[in-house]
Amino acid sequence: MTMSEQPEGVTPSPSQASPGEPPPRSADAADRQELERLFAFLGRIQAEPELRERINWMQTALEVSELAAAEGQPFRPETLIALLQRAQEAPSSRVGLMDEKLIRVYLRRESLL
Repeated sequence: MTMSEQPEGVTPSPSQASPGEPPPRSADAADRQELERLFAFLGRIQAEPELRERINWMQTALEVSELAAAEGQPFRPETLIALLQRAQEAPSSRVGLMDEKLIRVYLRRESLL
């Protein structure tokens, strides 16, 4: 059955895709790429004192994700919140503590992927 033969509003599954059409990109691959961008950004916190100082003034995952986007490494705040929860860290912190929390998460990256 081709896509034009599908009932309206029904998207073909990858096994039903027309020949020559690539299967839709998996959500897992997109999530993995987003996690890789997030961990790359977290790695910079430890390596770049100026970035670490900026992070120190932040209190929420939203603020961190906004800074990452401005730095060219965008990720959704929900992704950071989920990662913090898996690492048993609160998604917010007091001023001056966010950098340490994010570095702890970065150091545990292998076990969190």
